[in-house]
Amino acid sequence: MNRLVFLSLLVSTGVAQAQPLATAIQTRYPTHELVPRSCVREEHDVAERAGRVCLFDGTSDRVRAVRRLSLGGDLAIARRGEEVLFVASADPGGVHTRYDGRVWRWDLARDAYLGVARTDPEVYAAILAHTHEGLLYATRAGLQLSDGSTARQVSTPWEIETLRWGVRIWSRGGKTWALDRTEEGRVVLSQLELRGSRFVPTEVASFAGQVLASSDARVVGLAQIRGGLFRAFVVDLPAATVVPVDLPRGIRRPRSATFLPDGRVFLEAPGGREVMLTLGSAPSATIVTETPDAPALAMASSLHVVDGMRGGKILVASSNQRFALGPDGVTRARRATPSRSSCRCDGEAMVCRDGTRVENACPDVQELEVLRDEGGERVSATTTFTPDGRFRIDRLEPDHARITRLLDGARLWVRIVDDALLAQTDDGHYFTTDRAIEAHFFVREGRDLRSAPVVPLASVATRFDAELVSRFFATE
Repeated sequence: MNRLVFLSLLVSTGVAQAQPLATAIQTRYPTHELVPRSCVREEHDVAERAGRVCLFDGTSDRVRAVRRLSLGGDLAIARRGEEVLFVASADPGGVHTRYDGRVWRWDLARDAYLGVARTDPEVYAAILAHTHEGLLYATRAGLQLSDGSTARQVSTPWEIETLRWGVRIWSRGGKTWALDRTEEGRVVLSQLELRGSRFVPTEVASFAGQVLASSDARVVGLAQIRGGLFRAFVVDLPAATVVPVDLPRGIRRPRSATFLPDGRVFLEAPGGREVMLTLGSAPSATIVTETPDAPALAMASSLHVVDGMRGGKILVASSNQRFALGPDGVTRARRATPSRSSCRCDGEAMVCRDGTRVENACPDVQELEVLRDEGGERVSATTTFTPDGRFRIDRLEPDHARITRLLDGARLWVRIVDDALLAQTDDGHYFTTDRAIEAHFFVREGRDLRSAPVVPLASVATRFDAELVSRFFATE
């Protein structure tokens, strides 16, 4: 196809238009980004789930951005004003992302990650807490408290190991709270006050038993009072009043508690006999047989392979699904394997063994994902080129990749979400192999994470384009 005709076709169909190649490669995310609902909103507009950080839109449940920062290890996040800090650790299999071993600040204004301080390399679990006075995190030098502009060293009555595994600290109602369990088996809720450089606790509530769940607004505990009878304890903040609620006879020890949007608390117990706590002026506990519906979430899978194949195609594979993307669109690729490319970077140009050379195809790109094993060796390529030298592939996150067409700088972002392939261009046009996932996506209409409008994907479903992928890979 003639180059001029090809570019004219791109403009007329609404697919990403030509742009300077280096600029295209250095732009990490689309202007109109499709964002999956991967977390459940709680009290704050940032939440974590399964190694992902979700940024919510004000007080609504619409999600502005999702970033995969951990492969399954601990991930702790906290926000104070415009400051978002996070700490991640390696996954149980020993694979490290580039975020391991450091406290990071997510700069929402620039959508960039800034290293704050190194953590102790022997620390497996992350420590990060939001206090009324600032964000508390652990480094090699000890506990640090950041007020958004400066950080200083502080201390608490608890050792770092205890903070890591046994004490929760958070802010609510202009106060800082700590939830601890003593050696005698009592659950203690304290208010923390910063005196000089030390946090000093004052006990405000306690009960014998265990904590079933805690949020910023509520703590639910459980105790066995006699025989096979159990009593729940509910503490609402900032009032910090303990409300006891006796559970019905015959209920076995509940295993967990879930806070419902209407203020009730659902207790899951063995044997299918769950309990619903209704609070207010007359707290009560009733046996229920139906589990409340949980919000439907869309979770992108880690991409084990994103690489070129013979025939001008690209293989995108997770642990469960394998897709081939090419001129014929998206097809299943059950036995396909990637083909090694002879194209490499030479300065800022891409050069291939057959003599192909593309200037500005290798600019310096910050914040691409690097996955390493315990020995520090890379376990997947951060950037590759297809064997024919037509496309550059960049791993943005463990579950998110970008394909750049070197002819004109057009880009395709790809994910595998709930076993479906999702591909989109910069303008928000998209294709998916399963349109049912559209109900679990939003579109952020702009790159500004703080102010760009966010709408349900279903409201702009006309952007679905069945020919999107095939046109992107069309033969020149």
